[in-house]
Amino acid sequence: MTASSRSTTPVDAAACLAAARARPGGRREIAALLEAQFHHLGRDVTHPEGNVLRRLGFVRQRPPAGRRTAVTRYVRTGGLLVAVWPFALCVGDARGAALLPRRGRPSLWPLAAQPDCFTARELGLARRGCVACPDALVRRAFAWLASYEGAVDDLVGTAHREPAEARHRAAPGGGYALQAAWRTHLGALGR
Repeated sequence: MTASSRSTTPVDAAACLAAARARPGGRREIAALLEAQFHHLGRDVTHPEGNVLRRLGFVRQRPPAGRRTAVTRYVRTGGLLVAVWPFALCVGDARGAALLPRRGRPSLWPLAAQPDCFTARELGLARRGCVACPDALVRRAFAWLASYEGAVDDLVGTAHREPAEARHRAAPGGGYALQAAWRTHLGALGR
């Protein structure tokens, strides 16, 4: 994650949950929730007690040398491949993956290996070979996001994510609106 990917605008997770409950599965509501999620992933990388993604088993992969506009990505393997960039999330296995861009519709990534992209442009070019993502892969990505939110909450809490609370650490296990919002959308898409 880069400094430019970290917004100083607070993301209202409670509003995301309210929107999910009002219109479960709604495209605009999911897009707003993804925007909040990427904001919070950026905060997780810069947690005062250490990078939360790394603490949850992700490996930081820097771009190849000499690539000025390239960004770092985080990858976790083992059953399910998860790759995180400031502009997209990929969740999948050998059968395929849901590629969720920060802005735009999910795509089916024909996954043989992790996407080898370090810029949004490279990812855009790679998406040309993708098709609309089947609901089953989108549901799996939403389930992973809900699970990730639970893991963050259990590990460090979530107060580090909001600028107004940056000096405080939430007590783990308090529950967080993004996890409930992902589960609400997941339920709307069926299981």
